This record gives sequence, C-alpha cells and structure tokens, in this order.
Amino acid sequence: MRSLLDVAFVGRALSTDEWRGAADVAARAGLGPTLAYAAWQSGRRLDWRPAAAATALQPRGRRDRLARRYLDALPAVGPPSRATLQVQHVMTPLLSCSGAGCIRALPAAMLTDRAGSALALDRLARRVSRRRRP
Repeated sequence: MRSLLDVAFVGRALSTDEWRGAADVAARAGLGPTLAYAAWQSGRRLDWRPAAAATALQPRGRRDRLARRYLDALPAVGPPSRATLQVQHVMTPLLSCSGAGCIRALPAAMLTDRAGSALALDRLARRVSRRRRP
C-alpha cells in the first residue's frame, strides 16, 4: 500500500508535461510497463486517474490481460499468498520489461531465489552433455 500511495502522491502532483517526461525516461530505460502498471494499480486502488502518457506505455493484448489478473489478485494490505509469490517469478518480467526483453528475462526471473530449480536445471544440462559425448 505504501508504494501505491507514493505513486499517487507523485502522480497527482505532476503536470501533463512532467508525465510525458517521466514516460519518456521510463520508455528509454525499458521500464515503460513498470510505470504504466504502477500508475494504473495506484489509480485503481486509490481512486485517481493517471495521465495518458503513463497508460500509453501499457502493453496490449494477452500480456496486458495476464498482468491485470495478477495485479488484481495482489492484496491491498498484508503479504501475498505463497502461490502469488510463486507466480511473481513469471509475472515480474511481464510487468517490467519492454518487447523481447521479457523473453530474455524469464529464465533468470524463474531461477531467482529458486535453488531447487537451479539444481534441476544443472542436472538436466549435465545429462544432456553426457549424451553428446562419443
């Protein structure tokens, strides 16, 4: 909730030109979706309207529907469920990357804080490399 309040306090104080500047910086940094979803979620939960410059950075289609469903499932206060934390590994790139960067970020996101997954991937790589030996 604190992050949503911070976004609301800043977002409501920015002029249209300042929003455009923030959107330009976010887009150049590859964080357009992050700004768009932060503003959308804060506006939805705290009843204010983000500027069009921010919402224009929001991805479209299936990716947007997945992101919105995930964000809608997050509790406004209190910790998320264990299942939500597991889904977060896949959703983080969808919420924060632009374009093909999402695909490149998925493997790293899924392995973050997942020692078991990293070990399983290592075992698989070793098995595959043994098969290739003459």
